[in-house]
Amino acid sequence: MRTLYLFDFDGTLSEIDSSKHFYKSISNFFIFFLCYYVIPSIELTKYFFFQGDNFEIKKKRFYGFCMHCSRKKIDSFIAESDKHMDQILKNNSLDLIRKIRKDPNNDIFIVSASISILIEKWAKREGIGLIANNFDIRHNNKKRNITFLDNFDCDGIGKSLRIKREIELSKYDRIISFGDTPNDFHMFLLSDKFYYKSIDITHQ
Repeated sequence: MRTLYLFDFDGTLSEIDSSKHFYKSISNFFIFFLCYYVIPSIELTKYFFFQGDNFEIKKKRFYGFCMHCSRKKIDSFIAESDKHMDQILKNNSLDLIRKIRKDPNNDIFIVSASISILIEKWAKREGIGLIANNFDIRHNNKKRNITFLDNFDCDGIGKSLRIKREIELSKYDRIISFGDTPNDFHMFLLSDKFYYKSIDITHQ
């Protein structure tokens, strides 16, 4: 039976948020506070009080850290990003991924609202697919020009849109998904079976 496994990453496979781990690793306390809370303060206010767009917060934070942190620290983190992801995984996550991957009839995709460069090296090492927020970054006269490739977040309904756009779902006999927040429910709607706040598949 051809089976597609879809995993959220942050909070499902990992103990902590991968983006926040990245930002703390490349900055000091002052820069972290500035870029995480101060720079996106307007977007944060809109989000918490007026149901604003979380994607705008993510973009503002990413722009801020890229502008205020050294390129050397960012490049160093990305070069070792698979090891960084290993450090924040839940104890049984990697064993589960490798157990599922052993069956040639299984395909695995990470579907994450995080930034693709943080997870892609780890996903490639483990031989699994990745759907996440993608961007283009170019350095011009010591300036960084950053453009996100989609105008919506890979979260909530965005996860469903990206999955349907990038995976040929009709070739699978069943789809099993894993997530830990209501933002994964649109992904669950595409699935024959889902696990909410659990990665225990012993009784599937």
